[in-house]
Amino acid sequence: MVDTLVYKQAIKYVSCTDERYVDILENNFEKYNISVEELKIEIFNKLK
Repeated sequence: MVDTLVYKQAIKYVSCTDERYVDILENNFEKYNISVEELKIEIFNKLK
């Protein structure tokens, strides 16, 4: 979830060791149909 959040907040560039990973992040984001704000809340709730 954290990687997805970092990816969705990126303004210009995203870097990783495998270019397929970006597609995986995008597919997961679309699959769960969640906004960036909802994703942030979900992450921080898990950290409590």
